Amino acid sequence: MRIRIVPLDRDDIPFAKSLTDAEGWARSRRAWERFFRVQPDGFYQAVDHGTPGGIVGIFCYARVAWIHSLIVVPGYRRKGVGRRLVGFCREEATRRGIRALKLDAAPGTTAFYERLGWRSEFPSRRFHGTSGRMPHRCHSVRGDEIESLLRVDQATLGWDRSRLLRELAQDQPDGTFAVGSTGNPEGYVFSVPAEGRVEIGPLVVSSRRVDVARELLRATLDRWSGQTVRCCVPGTHPAAGALMAEFGFEEEAPSTRMALGDEFPEATAQFLMAGPAEG
Repeated sequence: MRIRIVPLDRDDIPFAKSLTDAEGWARSRRAWERFFRVQPDGFYQAVDHGTPGGIVGIFCYARVAWIHSLIVVPGYRRKGVGRRLVGFCREEATRRGIRALKLDAAPGTTAFYERLGWRSEFPSRRFHGTSGRMPHRCHSVRGDEIESLLRVDQATLGWDRSRLLRELAQDQPDGTFAVGSTGNPEGYVFSVPAEGRVEIGPLVVSSRRVDVARELLRATLDRWSGQTVRCCVPGTHPAAGALMAEFGFEEEAPSTRMALGDEFPEATAQFLMAGPAEG
């Protein structure tokens, strides 16, 4: 076996999607295309004499790199392919001047990452539920207002993910809501359809007020009335977990937030993550 790490490009999306489908990740073709728009040079595959053996992705957000979508083809597992892919991403982050790395480790995989030097930070919780009609005091975010959300997001979280948020808003223009003035929102939420469900997040409240987060969640559930929704909640945010329980959401098996390199604290202003792949 002679493994090489080479770029994964848009033509490889059907192959990549077949792997995420096999893992039950419900990642749509549209989500894959959005990932490539956000980070076109951030996907790689391991090949053995032309045969693909696995894939991995990395989102680089200036101060932190987020590794995601690590899947090794069954016939190549336990042969060092996953280790090679993760190591390549670490080298790529270093090349781009990023010294803090994060990822969400799927259940049962933390030991693999710990052997590579990663440290566990906290449970990365998953919730799902059914949306329904309900009143709220939020407004839909359209057009130029997105730019004000991006400024607040960077100031509140301390890192720039504007590429990702622009693409989320573009994918579902009527899936973004805010509370507060159009130029200085107090909170906002994004939501996009996946396969068989709607992904809600990120949900950010600059004031950390739970009542604002509640209104944003109500607006999103109202928008997607009757559909299954899913949220990713940092395990360090008990108020966000309590909010999920308040709305009757059920908790799934959690992933584990893991980190490597420099410490990079995550802001409690973020009630819901964008997702396990995007961070």
